[in-house]
Amino acid sequence: MVLALGVIVTVTFSASFALEHPRSSMPIAPFAAYFLAMAVGFLAMTPLVARSSTLDMSDVCALTAVMFLFGLGLRLTLLASTPILEVDFNRYLWDGALTAHGFNPYAIAPADVSRLPYDDLRLELAKASGTVFENISYPELKTIYPPVAQATFALAYYFAPWSLTAWRIICIAADVATFALIVALLAACRRSPLWAVLYWWNPLVLKELANSAHMEAILLPQVLAALLLVVRRRHLSAALVLGLAIGTKLWPVLLIPLILRPLVGAPLRLATALLILAGLGIACALPVWLGGIGQTSGFVGFATQWTTNSALFPLLERAATALLAPISPSPVLPGLLVRTVAALAIAVAALVLAWRPIAGARDLVARATGTMTVLLLLSPAQFPWYVLWVLPFAVLQPGHGWHVAAAVMPLYYTAFHFHTTGTYAVFERYVVWALWLPIWLALAADVRRAMRTPRPTASAA
Repeated sequence: MVLALGVIVTVTFSASFALEHPRSSMPIAPFAAYFLAMAVGFLAMTPLVARSSTLDMSDVCALTAVMFLFGLGLRLTLLASTPILEVDFNRYLWDGALTAHGFNPYAIAPADVSRLPYDDLRLELAKASGTVFENISYPELKTIYPPVAQATFALAYYFAPWSLTAWRIICIAADVATFALIVALLAACRRSPLWAVLYWWNPLVLKELANSAHMEAILLPQVLAALLLVVRRRHLSAALVLGLAIGTKLWPVLLIPLILRPLVGAPLRLATALLILAGLGIACALPVWLGGIGQTSGFVGFATQWTTNSALFPLLERAATALLAPISPSPVLPGLLVRTVAALAIAVAALVLAWRPIAGARDLVARATGTMTVLLLLSPAQFPWYVLWVLPFAVLQPGHGWHVAAAVMPLYYTAFHFHTTGTYAVFERYVVWALWLPIWLALAADVRRAMRTPRPTASAA
């Protein structure tokens, strides 16, 4: 009832966040407070699910069906809402139009479209887009979304050009697949399917996927399917699906060692899996390469410039600045050094976590969770929807760290309030610490509990 009321309230007052309204008139602070209260209150679901997991199977199946239908209803209700403080979908719709008309979306930044010859179809597309084209964020940069993601954007364009609703329906359909895969993995991990409620009803998931329509909805079922295929010992299929996930967003490349680990004793199948991944990688990299890699590339911009909602990265950057001050006064070098060290640490963690033979589904899920945890904690950009990368895996195993993260992430939206009032320094100095300290403490408690648990013996997963 509380969730349903919250969604109805969201739909009702989300119109206040329409882009035609000046940000100073938007009720940002009340929204952040209301969203935070909903998300923190949702943590109470954890002990409720733990108790209900002892019910008999017929009751569990009935409750799972009710849980699914209610969560689906919440998502469908949010189809009527205005995206709140997010505009990424405009880039998706523009990229989809370019791809659907046979253009390389990596060839030109939106800001450069006006320089095209008068008879270029892309000029006509920009005019036909309505408010989509003019509201693309970072128009000076070319798109950062890989080719498999571009295919889904184009699919939305084929359904209904420039339609946010069409894109949202695709996201909801993909999210239904995510739910089904979570339930399947819960069965493999010998956990009750009722634990899926911690994802399916989560306010952060509802906001970021159904309201804001972030493309993580497309990514998650691919990553989960790759791991489920490993559990079912269909390793070549797992490699194929993981390759598609990498073609949707680049970070699943970190799961390659874990996905391929069971094939170490089968050289021919390992080589085949590597060829599958390499072939998909080349196919996805080719249009990006043909579009040009330079300062206007979204991939270059994200890798070298993005720093958002992080407490740790600015701290490390200041330490690097002090360390390098006697050597070089360059303002760019400290950030580059920290990014390089962080990238190496993430890669090493992914290899270390894949080193031992896998001891069943729970061990596989735990190691995948560990890889993504290191990635998220060391990333300079830590948007709320990035937490969704790991949230399905947090459902699959005991622990509270990422559930706490999902609860406190609404604090991110206070940044818009502080920016609008000219006090953004308050967010950078204090709010990010209020956000991340509870997460670190909860994750540390999870690690401590895991270290006390006996290590499972290896199997042929």
